[in-house]
Amino acid sequence: MYAASYAPGTGRRRPLQPAAVAQLPCSSDPELFFADSPQDVLRAKALCGICPVQSACLAGALQRGEPFGVWGGALFLH
Repeated sequence: MYAASYAPGTGRRRPLQPAAVAQLPCSSDPELFFADSPQDVLRAKALCGICPVQSACLAGALQRGEPFGVWGGALFLH
C-alpha cells in the first residue's frame, strides 16, 4: 500500500499519479490489507504478488516501521 515507483534513470522514488494509484491491487479494498482472518491475509499477500510497486511498498513499510497489516506481500504484526 505504498504509492511510489522509481523514476526512470534516476533511482529515486517518486509518487504515483492518482490514476496509477487507482489501479493498484490495494486500492480496491484497503481493509483487506488489515484483516484478521488468515484467508483474507493470504488473499492480500496474493494481490501484492501482482503489484508493480510491491518492492517499494515493502521497503517503505520497513522504513516507516509499520506496526501491522500486509505491506509489499509481508505481514507485519507488532
